[in-house]
Amino acid sequence: MPVASETSRIQYVGNGSTTTPYSVPFYFLTNADIRVVLADANGAETLLVESTHYTLTGAASALGGSLKTTAAYSDTHSLTIYREPQQTQSADFQSTGALPADTLTRGLDKLTMLVQSLSRKLGRCFRLNDKAGDVAALSEATRANTVFGFDANGAPALQDRLALRLLVSLPGSVHSAPTAYWLNDGERGVKVPDFVGQLGVQLDSSAIYRASGPAAGNWSDVTLAGQLTLNNVPDAFIPYAKLQGVSSGQRILGRKSPAAGPVEELSVSDLLTVLGRSVSKVLFQFHPFQNEPPASGFATFDTRNSRPVLDFDDTSAEAAVFSGRIPEGVSLANGITVLVQWAATSATTGTVGWDVAFERVVEGSLDMDGDAFDSPRTITASTVPGTAGVSKITSVSFSQAQLPTSLIAGDAFRLRIRRDVANDNATGDAELHHLEVQLQ
Repeated sequence: MPVASETSRIQYVGNGSTTTPYSVPFYFLTNADIRVVLADANGAETLLVESTHYTLTGAASALGGSLKTTAAYSDTHSLTIYREPQQTQSADFQSTGALPADTLTRGLDKLTMLVQSLSRKLGRCFRLNDKAGDVAALSEATRANTVFGFDANGAPALQDRLALRLLVSLPGSVHSAPTAYWLNDGERGVKVPDFVGQLGVQLDSSAIYRASGPAAGNWSDVTLAGQLTLNNVPDAFIPYAKLQGVSSGQRILGRKSPAAGPVEELSVSDLLTVLGRSVSKVLFQFHPFQNEPPASGFATFDTRNSRPVLDFDDTSAEAAVFSGRIPEGVSLANGITVLVQWAATSATTGTVGWDVAFERVVEGSLDMDGDAFDSPRTITASTVPGTAGVSKITSVSFSQAQLPTSLIAGDAFRLRIRRDVANDNATGDAELHHLEVQLQ
C-alpha cells in the first residue's frame, strides 16, 4: 500500500490512563519500527520498551494503530511516538519466477519510510542556509582551545580567547595582560583592578576591591593570568577567581561584623541580622474551626470558656484532619516539626499521646474517594498538667524522607492527628487547642 503521508511522528501529554489508547496515526510495517519516548516534567527522557512499558496494535495497516501504556502517566509527562524502520532489506527476489507485487510495494514503502526518518532527523539538526558554502573538516590541533561560533559575516568559525573576549566586551587585561607596571607607588596606589564581569552589589561598608595592592610595578597576582590560584591572590583583592572560592550553599559577600575589615561570607540568616529582620519558621497554623472531620471516628467540636477545641475520646482513636498547600519557594529538605497544644478536659494525672500522618494530594492521580496517608509518627505520651484546663505543647519531627514521597512546594496535602489511646492513660477527653507546622 502507498505511503500517502509525510507524518511519521506525534507527541501527546500523558492521559493518566492505562486503558485509554494513544493513537498512532501513520502507517508502520512492524511493531519494531515504532519508538516511544517518555519525558518527565524535568525533560528527562526514557526510551520505552514494548511489552514492558506498552502494547501496540495496527502494524501494516494504512490507518495506523493504537498504543496503550502499562503505567498511567500524568499530564506532567509527554509521550513521543515516531517511526524508525530497521535499516535492513529482507526481500529476496528470485531470478526466475513471479515478482510479487505486495512484496515489491512493501520494499518501496520501507525505502520511503527510511527517507522520511532520515529527513526527520536532519530537520532537528543545526543547519546552514542554502547560501552558505561547504564547511571544511578541521583537525584536532586546529580545534584545540577554541569555541565554535560565527564570524562578523555570520559564517561558521572557531573563536580563540582573544576573539571571545571581543565578543563579550571584556577588557584585554583580564585575559591577555599577566603583568602591569607603574612608575612609582603613588601611581600604583590609586589603581584598581579592571572590570571582570558582573560582580555582586557592594554591601554594608565593605569594598569589593582595594587600591593598596602589591608592590609597585607588579600586578601579576591580581590579573587572571598564567598559574593563578586562590592561594596566591592577596586578601586585599577579590577578583573573579577568588569569588569562585565562596563556600558551598547560599552565600553572598559583604560585612556582617560592625567593624571595618575584609569581605566576609554572609548566609541568609546573617543577611537578615544585618537588615534587622528575623525569619519565621512557621509554615502552617491550624485551629479547631479548620478541621475536616473524617467520615467516622472523628474528634468532636467543643468550646472551653468560649475557646474552640476538639475533644478526643480516651478509648477510641478519634482523628482530626487539616489540609493546606506547600507555598512556592519553600524547601522541605531539612524536614518539619509538628507542634500540638492540648489540654485534658478533666484529668490531672496520667498521660496523653498523639500520632500524626501526612497525605500528598497528587494532581491527576489521587482518588479523593479514599485516604492515602503515610505511616504516622508518634508524639510520645506526656504527663498531663496538674490542673485541668492548663495546656501543654508536645511535638514530633519529620525528616524529608519521612514525609510523603515527592512532597514539594506547590503540592496540596492533608495532615491527620489522632489521640494515641493505645499508649496513653489519662481518663476523659483530650482537647486539641492549636496545631502548628514549622520548618526545621
